[in-house]
Amino acid sequence: MSAIVQAYQVANASERGEPVMRAMTTEEAPKVAAMRKEVEGMVHGGGCPPHKLAKKYSDSWFPGEITSETIGGCYQIKGKTGCCGPLCLMCPLCLFNQRCSEDCVCVWPFLWGIPTALCCILMPMCERESNGWVMRDKNGIRTGELLVVDKHGGEFACYSLKCCSSDFRQEPDCMGVKYGNQKVRIHN
Repeated sequence: MSAIVQAYQVANASERGEPVMRAMTTEEAPKVAAMRKEVEGMVHGGGCPPHKLAKKYSDSWFPGEITSETIGGCYQIKGKTGCCGPLCLMCPLCLFNQRCSEDCVCVWPFLWGIPTALCCILMPMCERESNGWVMRDKNGIRTGELLVVDKHGGEFACYSLKCCSSDFRQEPDCMGVKYGNQKVRIHN
């Protein structure tokens, strides 16, 4: 069950006067911690988690723990072959993710180190599903999703849908790796 669904259930239970305290069982906590460590280990080792595992990792955090601030800053976009798939056309260039609101990220592509003004036209990401960002084409058809795969490092992966399907490809099209260790915070 996703963290968002749990939050709504807790809110509804509270309105009905039911007790809302839900603690992780002693069996759940080690499994979640081990899964998070596995995903973060893959990412730190230069690997890419499959979509199913990345989605599990992203959804293992409570609502509000992964926000646009988590993925804010300057990123190098990397793919398996040194160039990215169809979702990440900026490769091997860099992107600057600017926090527009709690849930909205404006992606500024840099071409040869020069920022472009394509953000508001081509690349705002404001639609959320659980702890990920939904990507859609110009006709509003879902094409993929961006998932955080290392919450502490702010690294993310872009996954696209299989051709003519609503199922995700297991391999990410590309990964966003943050430049440096400093966190860039933009105040509105």
